Amino acid sequence: MSRRDAAQKWLDKKIEYGIYPPESVLLEQTYSDDEYELFDLDTGSDVPVMGGLMCILVDSQGEVHPVSSSPSDELFDVVMDMLPDE
Repeated sequence: MSRRDAAQKWLDKKIEYGIYPPESVLLEQTYSDDEYELFDLDTGSDVPVMGGLMCILVDSQGEVHPVSSSPSDELFDVVMDMLPDE
């Protein structure tokens, strides 16, 4: 299973449980480093999703790690290092 497939499977379960709206999709552009691939999420809504999810990281073993927009999230710095400087 590819990392994108793992992220999509995770998202599909969250949609099924009503956590995310059905129009939620993974964006095409991704970022990666040696350990993780980052997938951004578009919920199709201006309403913030419970928990303030920023993105989804999938590690080299295919394990999904949702990352919140809080700097206290243990993977927040990993995400910030992966994103390009603007």
